[in-house]
Amino acid sequence: MPCGCNALFVIEVLEPFVSRWMFLEMQHVSRLVGFENLWITRVRRRCERELLARVASRVYRESVVELEEKLTHEYGRLIVLDPSAEEPLSPGDFPGGRAVVVVGGIMGAHP
Repeated sequence: MPCGCNALFVIEVLEPFVSRWMFLEMQHVSRLVGFENLWITRVRRRCERELLARVASRVYRESVVELEEKLTHEYGRLIVLDPSAEEPLSPGDFPGGRAVVVVGGIMGAHP
């Protein structure tokens, strides 16, 4: 069930490879935000890009940093989620309902 918003969600892969668990997590994100609203970046191996193309509308070898100009041109504001941020995310961060939300490091041992 997609989120119903106009935001684009970008997951930056920070792990050395895409594990089965990571694939399942990204599959779940795709169900939440919608296939068309999900891009995955920094996927090193071609076979992993092909696998992740099942759950995201676009999968790139490049980092979100390398794609920043393309993203902001097409979608507007770029928001990088940070668990240490001093201000919480709010509806005002999405002018006109459009923005790029970058999620990185969702896998691992962070509390």
